[in-house]
Amino acid sequence: PLGYFSVRSTGELRRVIEGSTGLTEGVLAHRIPDFVGALVTPVAYLVVMFVFDWVMGLVCLIPVLASAFCMFLMMGGGLGGKDGEGNSNAMQFMVNYQNALDKMNKAAVEYVRGIPVVKVFQQTVHSFRAFSEAIMSYRDLAYQYSKSCQRPQVVQLVAINGTFAVLVPAGILLAHAAGDFAAFLTDFLFYAVFSAITTTMMTKVMYASEAVMMAQDSVRRID
Repeated sequence: PLGYFSVRSTGELRRVIEGSTGLTEGVLAHRIPDFVGALVTPVAYLVVMFVFDWVMGLVCLIPVLASAFCMFLMMGGGLGGKDGEGNSNAMQFMVNYQNALDKMNKAAVEYVRGIPVVKVFQQTVHSFRAFSEAIMSYRDLAYQYSKSCQRPQVVQLVAINGTFAVLVPAGILLAHAAGDFAAFLTDFLFYAVFSAITTTMMTKVMYASEAVMMAQDSVRRID
């Protein structure tokens, strides 16, 4: 019924129609190869890690596990707000984040429509209290979440870029027990070079997870 549109803000509807459908289109049309890579790369990574020397493979997995744990804290472990049942999770943050964008977009449309009045009476943006409050609410939400992710993100970046920090000491210790030092050195050099793919792999997983959460929230809003 047309009455549905008369009782809802144009800005809110426009954001759902343009923004949410745009996000779902981006996932379907452009992100499928990224999703495949995010799924296949960790599996291939694990297989290769245990083919040549399972001990050094386990050592290389230590930074990966630390990185995955930090990603869990940021994207699925509860840093992003609480749902109606009091459960904290990053998906609820995504909902809150999109709600704040909707509210700000709605207030912005109302503000733009009222600009002639603002100009006539020499008023500021604060004369439209709803718009000002929507901007401040969005700022506070994004800032708080960014601050909550600050420490896990630093640890995650250090972990995925610092595999050598655990691989080199482990290699020194394992070298004494190696029967064939030449073969051991070859394996060590392989793991030292191959572990560099950790950064690319974890970044793929992180961006794919973010895209999935945003797409899920967009579909819910369209429904």
